[in-house]
Amino acid sequence: MVQAPKVGLNGNAPDDGVLPQPRAVDPWPAVDRLIDRAPDWDALCAHRLHLLAARRWREQAREVPEWLVEAEHAASLATVLAGLNVNEQRGDEIRADLHAKTARVLDALDERGIYTPNRDGLPVIEIPLSHAEDIGDVGTFLFDNGIYVTLAAYPLVPRDEVGFRVQLTASNTDEQVDRLIDVVSALADRYPLQTKAREAA
Repeated sequence: MVQAPKVGLNGNAPDDGVLPQPRAVDPWPAVDRLIDRAPDWDALCAHRLHLLAARRWREQAREVPEWLVEAEHAASLATVLAGLNVNEQRGDEIRADLHAKTARVLDALDERGIYTPNRDGLPVIEIPLSHAEDIGDVGTFLFDNGIYVTLAAYPLVPRDEVGFRVQLTASNTDEQVDRLIDVVSALADRYPLQTKAREAA
């Protein structure tokens, strides 16, 4: 038995605040129902990444139901199967490469004393500005230098979190990562970015 706050497990919250050991839950019936529902195929394709690692999904996806032969679903099915094949053949290699490129960017920010809340090494890197009012000029500077980012402007985020988010992908080259680091360094010379001092505060 594990002492824990009184939180329900699968809908059961014991009165004494002691949680039982989690019981095994078979997720496959839900996955099977999702796959078998033809009207939801497009939605399933939109969320296919959640199912990439599911062995039964991979097996079932290769058994094409008759309703998928229809032209409207052919492109979606081809996309899913291509993604599954790439994941099976080179998935680990691609993820390792993306992780290494992300680490290069995070190390470069660390060397320059630039703050980022990214501590998990995932390829979405948020870089907050020191002055929220610079966001428009920063976006223009990055775009003019060939760097496409997502801007996080006030009031969409709090003023002290205004900045931009870089999304690295498996298709980015080493040269593009070098370019990103150079442009962000040049940006930091022109527009103040939050520094690691914030992290220590």
